[in-house]
Amino acid sequence: MVKMAYPEEGSVLLQLFGDSPKLRLLNVFLENSYFDFTREELVKELGMSKLTVYKYVKQMLNFGIIKVSRKIGKAVLYRLDRKNPDVSLIEDFLKQFSLNVADKELRKKRIIVTS
Repeated sequence: MVKMAYPEEGSVLLQLFGDSPKLRLLNVFLENSYFDFTREELVKELGMSKLTVYKYVKQMLNFGIIKVSRKIGKAVLYRLDRKNPDVSLIEDFLKQFSLNVADKELRKKRIIVTS
């Protein structure tokens, strides 16, 4: 499994909208968009109940946010559906928001240095 490390401040998504189970699950897929995961891996990594993970995986499948990427035996693996335009909107929004925050922080540092 891919090591899912989060900075002390957490991800932009979680900072902005809160640390709910659904957003934490979405965040894993967004921050690891080229990897796929079984529901069991998600349960273990996120420390959530099976019921919670299974419920939100089903919702994200229904909305087309994630898709089944492959099956290995009985295990089903899921990954972010990067072809879904809604996923692109989410990624673009988070990227732009992050750039805006970084720009504001840089301006603060410039003001402090020049003062």
